[in-house]
Amino acid sequence: MHSHKCNSLLSPLQHRGPCKNTFATKCNIDHFDPADQIPLNLTTLHVGSLDPTSLLAHVTCLRPKGPRVTVSNTLVKSKSPEPPLPCSNCGGAAVTRSSARHAQLRPYASTASSTTTMHNDYGAVGSTPNGILKSTDTPAGNKTSGECGTEGALVDVLKKSTVVVAPLAENESVSEHTTILRTPSFVTRAREFRFLDDAPSMTASAMSSSAQNVAAKMANLRRRSSIVRDKWASKLEFMLAVIGYAVDLGNIWRFPSVCYKHGGGAFLIPYFVMLIVGGLPMFYMELALGQYHRSGCISIWQKICPMFKGIGIGICFICTFIACFYNAIIAHAVFFTMSLDVPWKTCNNSWNTDLCTDNTNVSEAVPGMRTASEEYYLFNVLQSNRATGFDDLGGINWYLALCLILVFTLVYFALWKGPRSSGKVVWVTATAPYIILTILLIRGLTLPGASKGIAYYLTPRFDKLLEPEVWTAAATQIFFSLGPGFGVLLALSSYNEFNNNCHRDAVVTSLINCFTSFFSGFVIFSTLGYMSELTKKPVSEVVGDSENALIFIVYPQAIATMQYSNVWSIIFFVMLITLGIDSTFAGIEALITGFCDEFPRTLQRKREYFVLVVVIFYYFGSLPTVTYGGSFVIPFLDEYGVSLSVLFIVCCEMIAVCWFYGVNRFSEDIRQMLGKYPGLYWRVCWSICPVFIGAIFIISVYHTNFAPLELPNYTYPEWSVSLGWTLRMLSVCSIPVVAIYLFIRTPGTFSERMKALITPQQRRGSIGSSLHCLPGGGEYNNQSTVLLTSPSATDDQFNSNDSVAHL
Repeated sequence: MHSHKCNSLLSPLQHRGPCKNTFATKCNIDHFDPADQIPLNLTTLHVGSLDPTSLLAHVTCLRPKGPRVTVSNTLVKSKSPEPPLPCSNCGGAAVTRSSARHAQLRPYASTASSTTTMHNDYGAVGSTPNGILKSTDTPAGNKTSGECGTEGALVDVLKKSTVVVAPLAENESVSEHTTILRTPSFVTRAREFRFLDDAPSMTASAMSSSAQNVAAKMANLRRRSSIVRDKWASKLEFMLAVIGYAVDLGNIWRFPSVCYKHGGGAFLIPYFVMLIVGGLPMFYMELALGQYHRSGCISIWQKICPMFKGIGIGICFICTFIACFYNAIIAHAVFFTMSLDVPWKTCNNSWNTDLCTDNTNVSEAVPGMRTASEEYYLFNVLQSNRATGFDDLGGINWYLALCLILVFTLVYFALWKGPRSSGKVVWVTATAPYIILTILLIRGLTLPGASKGIAYYLTPRFDKLLEPEVWTAAATQIFFSLGPGFGVLLALSSYNEFNNNCHRDAVVTSLINCFTSFFSGFVIFSTLGYMSELTKKPVSEVVGDSENALIFIVYPQAIATMQYSNVWSIIFFVMLITLGIDSTFAGIEALITGFCDEFPRTLQRKREYFVLVVVIFYYFGSLPTVTYGGSFVIPFLDEYGVSLSVLFIVCCEMIAVCWFYGVNRFSEDIRQMLGKYPGLYWRVCWSICPVFIGAIFIISVYHTNFAPLELPNYTYPEWSVSLGWTLRMLSVCSIPVVAIYLFIRTPGTFSERMKALITPQQRRGSIGSSLHCLPGGGEYNNQSTVLLTSPSATDDQFNSNDSVAHL
């Protein structure tokens, strides 16, 4: 069980005002752990018409040795004091207590009987030495003079207020009327609570039975509640999830191709420079934002800069486009694993044409001939010969459609329980690729010609560094490799503990991602050297113009020439599946978390059904990519749905966080989580991040071809440009459209509206603070709503839209 303890006596709470002797209870209580047998209440909601200068704290604590103590009638002043209201408006006699007398009556090292009395319209709530917190008659208003004078006295002014207390009782009539996991407007009038303590009237067996009953009730409450936020079961699960997301097919597919195209080893220099300057700071920023605000890609902008809330909608569009084509690529890999042998070894299959050759020596091949692996991929996997182009996709390739069902089934069961399910899946999907890559590297190094390919990979050609395209390609590659701007890092880190060391996580996972790209280069280029030896081609000419040719044509062709080729084939394509499945369920999790946080009471409590609806929707949206013309749809969605759009989204994100929210404010958030401010390097990089990503975006726009998209041997029709830009504008225009909508909905003058839209919500207090106000006003039925927490409960917060607690 976690350690729970209360500080001795009372600790002063800093405030502004003439009264310097205001006191507040300070308790160091760890968060509720489902493994705990006896959960404790960390926070207490107090709803009522309160004088804003006087708030009631009601905290349940557990001392290291001894019974639980209920501390009542502890006051907090946040502003200058005002005269107390007449008792006729209080629902009972006002209680005035000097700080010295208050401390004298609070020997918290003693028993619970020292707890004094609070009272309201419903009767006073006191405690007995046996630990029974029960309702009593309203006592007389005994008063003692305050040290700050009459008007500055610590006065508890209550008007029809109620208090929600943790249901630590075995009394059925109490627990069924009491809850701590509801909205602030849902309060009870329960008068009696039985706390589990070491009272003589309770035996050890009775206490154990009560604890089990409480644990069962709390588990049931968690299941029924829409406001409980899951957390990663362990630190390692979070790390594996982030690594699994960052290390994807791009590390095996895109990075070697880009490196291959831009001069091999010379490309590594700008790649790591861009990692240090832009990639790593952006990666760290998103992890810290998600962890601090504990929100997905939509609701988080209400807390940072409401005007940019459209960023979250744009991210959801991008995640949808990616899910529609990325899973089709995984389905291709699944199809390859269905064959027990290696059918692309020969040209004696039903799908082969007269142009097929199984002779790898191009010096003996006729121009226009295709390898057996190429024809297998084009005419058996894709069956692209049954489609004429983008305007005639043909029918659905049902073999790939069935493979796609298998992929989405895996995705659903990885996501349906949130971190509780995906945290278990990543133990396999995030670790298996490294084992397989190591096996493939050992095999590749033993192949003839491997040294030729590795030499091409490592030998830098410094003249390439003078080409701007190389630096742009490096910046784009590091950006797409680490993946900020897709909402995934926000979602994954939002399930962390508040004080998790996200700085270390960012550095470690970024370096692992880059190391994997570098490491996979040895695997790929050793095989390319081998293929160069077989085909008598230079290494630079082994791979064609298509990026997917590397993993679906060239590498399978190399596998076909090896001994035990069927084993190597299964190993390679299983690696592709595990690499892809990690990234795809992380991307879909970004959308699911975003909507569940935006509509928690509607979606979060029915997460399993919502995930099922999303997965079914994505499956039907992916069907065009598994038609006979799917090879035309996939690059179209990649080009128009993602590439330029995500750069614009991230540019706006960096502007919102670094310039509107502010680097200083963000640094303070990190200090609250980690206990220290980020270094100068981080703050400088964050300040220039908008410029960095903005430059990449401008260069990308400059090089954008507004003519129809072109593939090797195919040009898209003219009308496809209009369709493509429509898809692109769906995510890009989300930001100004939502901003205009919020501007119209916000009351006030023009300047007042603009100020409201660029002002972050009220920030949570520091770690040492005991007072957090509900964001978004927190008003219900014209009653002020206040949340008081203990210092260690700083990551308990409220959703800005539905005002529900995320524990």
